[in-house]
Amino acid sequence: RIAADLQAGKVSAVEGYVHKTVSRRRRSTHYYYRIEGLRFLVSYPAYNALVEGIPYRVYYTPRSKQMVAIEPIG
Repeated sequence: RIAADLQAGKVSAVEGYVHKTVSRRRRSTHYYYRIEGLRFLVSYPAYNALVEGIPYRVYYTPRSKQMVAIEPIG
């Protein structure tokens, strides 16, 4: 699906407050951004870089729901 998104050159965006979440399973830990019902897997450095409490614009591929960029707004 991500290949189709990239070939189509389409990106969607959502704005609002992003929340950080962590999922721990057995030997692995996964870090996520959550916004408006969407969840994006991010690296540990990205997880730490996000400042909660300020609004962001998150760009993502519409079919595969992969985050491609994030920027603070306002």
